[in-house]
Amino acid sequence: YLLTTKPRYGTVRAFKNVSLPPLLSLPEYVRSQGLSTLITVVTGWCNNQPMNTSVPTKEALAIAGPAGRIEALLEASGNSPATRVGVVCHPYSLHQGTMINKVVHTIARAMTDLGVPAARFNFRGVGASEGKYADGIGETDDTLAVVRWATERYPATRIWLAGFSFG
Repeated sequence: YLLTTKPRYGTVRAFKNVSLPPLLSLPEYVRSQGLSTLITVVTGWCNNQPMNTSVPTKEALAIAGPAGRIEALLEASGNSPATRVGVVCHPYSLHQGTMINKVVHTIARAMTDLGVPAARFNFRGVGASEGKYADGIGETDDTLAVVRWATERYPATRIWLAGFSFG
């Protein structure tokens, strides 16, 4: 693993070539090192499966949402059937948060590198998504609409829900 983590207080730390002790999961390892948040697994192996190195395909989407059309982007790599699908939420809309935010992009790319299709989307009122900011309640409904879409597109899969800041 190449981990990027944020300690409770201080700057971002990186650990290269981390070997997990036996019977210790990645989140447990992060906590054992005194870190509060795992930001992303950038590169490495996951559950002894090599990461996907193919370029992901991108599909622009318009998903039906409670306030109208939700602009979304689906990234997927490989042709194997998905057992998981990711939904990635962006930062605070009123502070220029969008689905093309670099952290959101990195999270989605990490998922596709692990062979997990990832859908990122713009909350209502952002980009081409219809509607207007709704104090977080409407944005939660937008997220649930995208999760519903993902479960219809990829039946019998587990949802990996991720986000950054407000997302």
